[in-house]
Amino acid sequence: RRIGLFVLLAGIGACGHPGVGTAQQASATRPPWNLPADQFVTVDGWRVHYYERGTGPALVLVHGFSGSAGLEWGRVIDHLAVGHRVIALHVPGFAPSDIPDGPYDSEALVARLGATLSALDARNVTLVGESFGGWLAATYGDRLLAARREGNREAILEFEKSGSQSALVIE
Repeated sequence: RRIGLFVLLAGIGACGHPGVGTAQQASATRPPWNLPADQFVTVDGWRVHYYERGTGPALVLVHGFSGSAGLEWGRVIDHLAVGHRVIALHVPGFAPSDIPDGPYDSEALVARLGATLSALDARNVTLVGESFGGWLAATYGDRLLAARREGNREAILEFEKSGSQSALVIE
């Protein structure tokens, strides 16, 4: 079984936001770059918002605490979509995704990310996170690695049900 490569970006400025906070951007409903169409997938009864463009191996982009996949990833989606299926999601709990009642601890966030990957049929993915998204991607990967190292078949099966078997580790 092929296991994808795990990537973590945290605060490197690759998606810098010159001009954020200007009157022009404050009045705009969408950033000045060309975002893919808004899409939603239903996960455990709630809607998760995402942008998707391109075909090929899945590249899943997880936003930071700005809560905006468009602001953090919008300028690079087209470039990354050359040869990749790019999915930039709004983590559940960050609008325009639903904000479900319930916990927002590590376990819940990791489970929601896995369920979202599964609902999007994202296999053999590369996860890329910025700031909080980097933490979430790394935590997600760490949980799967730990389950594999410990031979915890039950935990591995839970990850596999959520689509996680495709989300990480080094080949």
